[in-house]
Amino acid sequence: MRKWHLQSTTVPDSVASIKDILLDNRQITNKEDFFSPKSPMTIALSEIGIDEKLVGQIKQRLDQAKQKNEKILIFGDYDADGISATAILWQALYSLGYQVIPFIPSRLQHGYGLSIRAL
Repeated sequence: MRKWHLQSTTVPDSVASIKDILLDNRQITNKEDFFSPKSPMTIALSEIGIDEKLVGQIKQRLDQAKQKNEKILIFGDYDADGISATAILWQALYSLGYQVIPFIPSRLQHGYGLSIRAL
């Protein structure tokens, strides 16, 4: 039997107190940054640890695939965030004109992660 561990015994009496409890439980100290995050369009790749040179190489390869009418396979995952990420990536690339095929492996048929059976 699973036992619940309550982070707080405080009973909220308003939306504001719910927010305060959640922020406290997650040890978030900057309320403004959390509730009013930066627009993704203003965040530099380097701020989130992504190499801009590598992104350029990826863009170049995607453009090459588009020019040669190559299909791009998105190898997803069968959990909730994996399916969501696969759908988002598929929709983004498809809307940009790429030939994209999403693939969600079957845990029973293909096992976990990238496998020879799945390939």
